[in-house]
Parts: sequence; C-alpha cells; structure tokens
Amino acid sequence: MPFQPMKAIATVALTSEGALNAQSITCAGILTAATVMILGLTRGIEWLHWLIPLPVVFGIQVGLGMRMIHKGVKLAQKSG
Repeated sequence: MPFQPMKAIATVALTSEGALNAQSITCAGILTAATVMILGLTRGIEWLHWLIPLPVVFGIQVGLGMRMIHKGVKLAQKSG
C-alpha cells in the first residue's frame, strides 16, 4: 500500500498550527505503529489493500501534499 501513515501524522502535526500537542502526536504515532504491526503480522494489510481502492490512497496523498504546499506558501508570505 503506497501510503505512509507516519508521514501523514507528521504532515498534520506540521500544518495544524499548534492545534495538536506533543502528547497527541506521540499517541498517534504509537497507535499507528501498533496498528501497522498488527496488520503486518496478521496479513490484514493485504485485506486492507484489497478493500481500499488506489484512488482513495492517492487522494489522501494529494490532500496531505496540498496542506504542505499551503503551509509553505503561508510561511513564505509571512517571512517575505
């Protein structure tokens, strides 16, 4: 599955403008790691890959990328 959940957490943390505290981000990382480990050990990731169509995964990737672009433009405008 071409979706990287830890990068998604980092993107949301960077672009949420202080809405998430360190405990929330840490908890999200731990729960995501545990979920991915369980899915990997039980081969549930294969079922999940079959269940979720690739356009949905690509949509998530594009959405996260757009959030990063938006944040970058805001930072560039603020500094310049």
